[in-house]
Amino acid sequence: MYFYKGTLFAAFYLQFLQNALVELTLQNRLQIIFQQDGAKAHNARVICEYLDEKFPQRWIGTNGPMR
Repeated sequence: MYFYKGTLFAAFYLQFLQNALVELTLQNRLQIIFQQDGAKAHNARVICEYLDEKFPQRWIGTNGPMR
């Protein structure tokens, strides 16, 4: 679990996801359902596209395939 204090922007969040999730193996990513809340940065198009690529049909969010 990660916590961030301050204003979260989409560019920073994408960088965080790219760096934090790199630790996960492909096998682990295939077993994970990724969940995020409705923060504005979480709904940016670039974030949704990234999650669609890394967790196809397996992420929960306001604009995600699982609501």
